Amino acid sequence: MEDLLNIFELDESSSSSEEEEIEMELFLPNPRNLRIPSRIENFVEITVENFTNKEFQENFRISRKTFFNLLQRLTPSLERNEGLRGRNRIPVDRQILSVLWLLATPDSYRSVGNRFNMGKSSLSTCFYRVMRALNEIAPEAICSPNLMFTDCFAGYPSSVSDIRIFRNSDIYHKFITERQNYFGYDEYIIGDKAYPVTGWCITPYIDRGRLTERQIQFNTIHARTRQVIERSFALLFGRFRRLKYLDMNRVDLIPSTIIAACTLHNICLMQPDDVFGEYVNEGFAIVNNGEDVAGREDQQNEGHIRRDYLAANL
Repeated sequence: MEDLLNIFELDESSSSSEEEEIEMELFLPNPRNLRIPSRIENFVEITVENFTNKEFQENFRISRKTFFNLLQRLTPSLERNEGLRGRNRIPVDRQILSVLWLLATPDSYRSVGNRFNMGKSSLSTCFYRVMRALNEIAPEAICSPNLMFTDCFAGYPSSVSDIRIFRNSDIYHKFITERQNYFGYDEYIIGDKAYPVTGWCITPYIDRGRLTERQIQFNTIHARTRQVIERSFALLFGRFRRLKYLDMNRVDLIPSTIIAACTLHNICLMQPDDVFGEYVNEGFAIVNNGEDVAGREDQQNEGHIRRDYLAANL
């Protein structure tokens, strides 16, 4: 986590101030006479303030009540790590709202900056700072009902197999070396067929045309139980639609941005909203694009024995 937070250290001298951006917009050559978009003044103070609760939810993808909870939790960190030295201080609520708008929509930084009356570089700085604040509170002990994430690992901003990511995660090594601290005698996690079966990770039987009726029944119940994680990811992607195409200039910030979005996901679930189902349906259109890739049946005798025992006792 410390490594994730360290990458948010910004070189303030490398980013232009809002005044410099305005000057660039006004005086740089404009050969095609393109209209320079104007910023919206008092969007938060007037427009957002007058949003109904439904309008607030539709635009920011979280409830107003959840936003005020988030504002309370992040304000100490954002004020402590104030990074806009030498500039007019941007109110914390405007920083958070602008970042929520970025996560909830595919709008460009320039467009969102104009809406919230700030320069592109200032919006980028706000984004980094809010992501850092969310990563700081990510390790807290948050209650975990259905659909909440209790452990997240996002260390590979590229196309990497699920099993490779899992085997390089901190939680995998803890399961291997400190299994007794995580699992009781009858406790285990379940995974899809991309993962190997072990004594603490139960996966479905790989269907090569020779499954017994009992094994087919086990796979059916296993898949039904595993739907909770599919719904969790659907809700995450449905609420924060930018995650579908997370095009960022700084690739090193992608993992921390994903962790921040997962933290927001958990916070939103502490106060569920009425449009919960709509976000899940939107998200399913994204997460169901790919198909499972059958994994190899590692020679993990304990895992095979446990799976066969579970199948026999359904």
